[in-house]
Amino acid sequence: MAAFLLGTPIRGVVLDAATARAAGLPGPAGTLLWDASLADGFGAGRVGAALLDAYAVVLFAGVAAEAIE
Repeated sequence: MAAFLLGTPIRGVVLDAATARAAGLPGPAGTLLWDASLADGFGAGRVGAALLDAYAVVLFAGVAAEAIE
């Protein structure tokens, strides 16, 4: 929900380790995000603070949701 509200594109969700392994993803599960502006910024060595802040909120919202559950 936090990702959607912040306009962060969600590409998919992996809920179990077997699916993550089959997809060649590191780790047992997670949310797959893809943002061309973030990728371009990392490629150029420059990422704006606002973009990093939005992704940090998404990351910590996920951590908080897991802790609550």
